[in-house]
This record gives sequence, C-alpha cells and structure tokens, in this order.
Amino acid sequence: MAKKIILPVNYPEFEGNVIFLAGPVIGAPRWQNKAIGVINDLDSKVNIACPSYELDREYFRDSWIFVEDMPRRTFDREWPEVDWQMHYIEEAFNKGCLLFWLAEEEKHCCEYPYAQGSRAELFGKLTRKGNLVLGIERGFPGDEYIVYYFRKNRPETPIFSSLGKTCEKAIEIARKNRNEYF
Repeated sequence: MAKKIILPVNYPEFEGNVIFLAGPVIGAPRWQNKAIGVINDLDSKVNIACPSYELDREYFRDSWIFVEDMPRRTFDREWPEVDWQMHYIEEAFNKGCLLFWLAEEEKHCCEYPYAQGSRAELFGKLTRKGNLVLGIERGFPGDEYIVYYFRKNRPETPIFSSLGKTCEKAIEIARKNRNEYF
C-alpha cells in the first residue's frame, strides 16, 4: 500500500503509522509543502496527516496518494475538522509522531490571534507521555517562552529551530514506533 497524505476530514485505512503536521495554517507560510518534501526524501513508508488544504499537490503526485475524495464522516457537532485533527493528533502522538512547526507569521489576520489553535494543541500535550517533536522558527510570537516552558516541564521533547531537523527527528521517532506497533 502506498504512503498517504491524509487531508481533512477523511479517515482512510492505511498501513504503518502517521506523522501529523501540527502548526499554524492561517497567516502562516505554506511550510507544510517543505515538510512533506523533506519527509518524502527521507522515508518511503510513513503517512502524513496534514490539516492544510494549501499544498502544491503536483509536486507530490508521483509518490503519494492524496486522500480527499472519500465520503465525509458525519458528526453531531459543528466542527468536523477539529474532530479530524484531534483524531490524527492522538494517532500520531501515540503511534507515530506529532510534529509541531511554529512558523513565523507571514500575513497578519486580524480576525484570529495567530496560531491560537496550535498553541492549545501543543500545550494540551505538555503533561502527557507521547511522541512529540517541536520546531520553532525564530520570530514566532512567544518562541523563547515556549522553549523555556517545554525545557522545564517536558525536557524529553526534542526542540529545533530548523524545519528540516524537526522533520528528520519526527521520522526517527515514527520509525522507532513503526517497529514497536506494526
């Protein structure tokens, strides 16, 4: 079975484990493209769950199956994308790797505080044991505070200032977990 890029709000069957690309989307640069490119170059088996719809799909078409045209799962709640994110965040955190990349804001959007959802998702994992790698671009609002807080309260979390190094570590963690779970 080919590796997959899983987009909201699909729940496909897949073999192996998953890396979830967590981090800001609204107002952020399209960092997910670069992350997928790095992961693609380094690992031929890992699946990726990506909450961004803004992917340069033509670039990845040869080596990935995009899962986006499947029947949508129905929910009783109004926020199916949040439910999808929570599902794949837990899947990656427990059996793959939850990759956080906190990119510097590219375009200010006054309607929302920048990266508000990403901050909630990140700090929600602070006291739980799981597979997490954190990357923070210099200039991300509160970068020094987040690094300090994680080093004090979750010292086992690898922290990087390079997206490439963050992806490499996520693959290393996912590979280790592939052997443990599959």
